[in-house]
Amino acid sequence: MLNAEVTGWVAKPVHIGFLMPMTILNLASLIITLITTARPKRRRHEFDPTDPRPLVLAEPSLDESEDSGWADGVLYRSRQVRKYDR
Repeated sequence: MLNAEVTGWVAKPVHIGFLMPMTILNLASLIITLITTARPKRRRHEFDPTDPRPLVLAEPSLDESEDSGWADGVLYRSRQVRKYDR
């Protein structure tokens, strides 16, 4: 002889209110994930730092009045490292 008590959950229309916040959060997360995965496929980004083509296609501009001869040169400032005594 076996005696068992079955407990469970019965879905009623009142219980929809408890499940809706998590359902809305899951749907919003799904939509954000789909948008972020579809955006790079449509080439919406303007500059990709890993792509060497913009650097190869860039045209340098010359400037005769500058010492280096380039209008868009890179400046380097030397820095000295000091040893601090305590």
